[in-house]
Amino acid sequence: MTSGTQPRSPFPFDAIARQGKEPLRQLLEKLPVPRRDAVLEEVGWVIRLLDAASGDQYFRVPVEALGWWRKVKPQEEREQYLWGAILLALLIPELPERFLAHPLPAPCLEGVLEQLQRIVSGLTGDSPRPMSLEHDLFLKDLGICRLEMVPGGAALIEKYAAIPRSLAFRHGLRQMLQVTKMALQHRGRIAPYLALHLHTPMLRSFNESGWERCYRLAAELLSLHPEYRGLIGSSWFYDPAVEKITPTLSYLRRFPLQGGAFFLRVGSSPADIDLATRRDLSGNRVKLYQEGKYLPTSYLLVWPRAQLLSWAQR
Repeated sequence: MTSGTQPRSPFPFDAIARQGKEPLRQLLEKLPVPRRDAVLEEVGWVIRLLDAASGDQYFRVPVEALGWWRKVKPQEEREQYLWGAILLALLIPELPERFLAHPLPAPCLEGVLEQLQRIVSGLTGDSPRPMSLEHDLFLKDLGICRLEMVPGGAALIEKYAAIPRSLAFRHGLRQMLQVTKMALQHRGRIAPYLALHLHTPMLRSFNESGWERCYRLAAELLSLHPEYRGLIGSSWFYDPAVEKITPTLSYLRRFPLQGGAFFLRVGSSPADIDLATRRDLSGNRVKLYQEGKYLPTSYLLVWPRAQLLSWAQR
């Protein structure tokens, strides 16, 4: 670990910022000339709304911004893509200034630049990717362009997350005591935490080395930001049952547990069932679920700050 090392200038993003100007020009050329300035003004207003709400989770889009989108979004998918692409394209030239306001540790830059390059390269093509303030994949790309979500190997690392207080009242006394202890240690607050989110364009790094890199990059961010209390992430694959059913995924719990993390039971949902059975290459999870012997259940990873930093220094 590099103790929160970070570049002292915006130079890491200068090249991608220059590169992003051409897609913006091409996108605007698809609009009638009299409409271009108005579109830039409207989209710029949405960006200011998003920035004013900085400190909230990526999927919590300001009501005003959502209202604007639902009012102006075209019915045709091609035109909808254009509006969303302009929103992303306007953010790219701002990256050097955003980096000054939201500095990142040097080890995080490679992944950020790789994902930004992917986003810029897809702005003017005929990609089927979603471009909507109501679509999760787009909101994650939006978070990357605003430097609010950091690509970290196997997953995105988001700022500003919190442990749901409701978990204290679920699944028994032991879990209640765990959540209560955390709250008491931090004067009743169980936020902010860094949070993990899977992102489809990054799934090729969903492997043991990709997750180890992710956890180490999270430690870099913690080093730079003393206000964060640790790292959290919720998924069906943190369920202890998965270690026995799909041993090849056992590392997902092993790394954190070896480093002092613990897990809180969240519960089962249709989304957990879908995700756990959709890409089951071995067929074991699907078979056991259909036989009523396995119910995909989500658990919340909680890796306290001190323990994660200690693990990363080994």
